[in-house]
Amino acid sequence: FSDYMRAWSIVNKVFNIVVKGDITMSYIKAIVPMNDYRLFMDMESGSVVIVDLSVKLNTMKYKELADERVFRSARTDGDYVVWGDGRVRLTAKELLDVVLLGEYQ
Repeated sequence: FSDYMRAWSIVNKVFNIVVKGDITMSYIKAIVPMNDYRLFMDMESGSVVIVDLSVKLNTMKYKELADERVFRSARTDGDYVVWGDGRVRLTAKELLDVVLLGEYQ
């Protein structure tokens, strides 16, 4: 429960820059692919988020990230995190949903 509350607190801080689901600015400052399919995200709001994508690798949307070379190719344009040749492209909101809901999403 405390992990959920901590994640919820981070999400609330990050989404202070979002109005009714519309992004008002680019808000992913930097990303770093980490071991065990975790993604470190430094947000423009000052928050830091670590997304554990290992729980999603068996889904259609995320399955290409199971290839470690593809996962490590992550880059951001400030609005999206993109892997490989762009076939996997996720918004910060989608990644934060993984933080909150994990495998239950």
